[in-house]
Amino acid sequence: MPKHIKFWFLLVTFLLAIPVWYVVSCEKREAASRTSNARHFVLFRK
Repeated sequence: MPKHIKFWFLLVTFLLAIPVWYVVSCEKREAASRTSNARHFVLFRK
């Protein structure tokens, strides 16, 4: 029985980690594009 509970615990943790990881990776990508856009904006303004 404890083995069964551990399996479900790992499964739930895995399923919860997927959307969290997806959101974090999207935010990192967005932040990177934002900083590069800001850099280009500063370069073009000069």
